[in-house]
Amino acid sequence: MSARHGRDDPRDPQLTESAVELSGWWRRVGASLLDTLFRLVLAGLAFGLLIAADEAGGVVDTIGTVVFAPAVLVVYLGYAPCLVRRPGDRNGQTWGKQLTGIRAIRDDGAPYAAGTATMRELVIKDGLFGLVSAIAFSIPFLLDSLWPLWDESNRALHDMLAHSHVVRA
Repeated sequence: MSARHGRDDPRDPQLTESAVELSGWWRRVGASLLDTLFRLVLAGLAFGLLIAADEAGGVVDTIGTVVFAPAVLVVYLGYAPCLVRRPGDRNGQTWGKQLTGIRAIRDDGAPYAAGTATMRELVIKDGLFGLVSAIAFSIPFLLDSLWPLWDESNRALHDMLAHSHVVRA
């Protein structure tokens, strides 16, 4: 792990690895469960708007499949990338990570921007591991979830691919 991480200035090269405390596995699991709950609630609200629009005038029958149904998917998939790229102290945190007191940090010490947050959360975690898990009986998801248990720096496979670590906030 790069020696550039710390709470005060994530780009300060004088900070040592002891300046951050790696997240434990149970906090990561808790954050993941909370994030799944938040995603489902937000997608459910978007779906509720779809149903309400249908009851208000039958609009859903014609344009709902084209407009509203993909909107539910966008809400579900956009949750993590939008939150992780927040500026300041919340950078690297979803609501689940925030509640469990952890955050993702990049190995180069730079904050998450739209592109890097999308790469980590949507392309690698949801896209690569989600899609492959759907095909391979959830084995890649299981391996990714359990990997921090035996990795010396508590990194999941997606952390390695995204060049990141999850630390205590």
